[in-house]
Amino acid sequence: MASTIGDIEIRSLSGDSTTDGKQIDIAATSSPGTILHTAVAGTSYWDYITIEVSNRDTVARTVTIEWGGTTAADTVTLELAPGLGPVTMIDRRMLRDSHVVRAYCDAANVVSAWGEVHRARIEV
Repeated sequence: MASTIGDIEIRSLSGDSTTDGKQIDIAATSSPGTILHTAVAGTSYWDYITIEVSNRDTVARTVTIEWGGTTAADTVTLELAPGLGPVTMIDRRMLRDSHVVRAYCDAANVVSAWGEVHRARIEV
């Protein structure tokens, strides 16, 4: 799903194969994680990405976002209490150059992610 407001295009996460804004179950339990979004190619645009996560399980779960890479420096980790969510894990952070945002959890398909991408043209 995408709509344009001036030079800003609003989309759901691109890992959502249905493109209708539905949540994405995090199936991966280790790196590399389930793809949530692939940033815009090139350097003329930036993707401003917001990701929310929700734990549907009855026990606490740890979710890790891999931000454009899979090294320890590329990760953000959060422990989610049982039944908690949606919780904003990434809030309007910028990414481009086709970098991939992925997520994994300590159990498959019990934590979901969803979010939105604002794609903006940058003129220099």
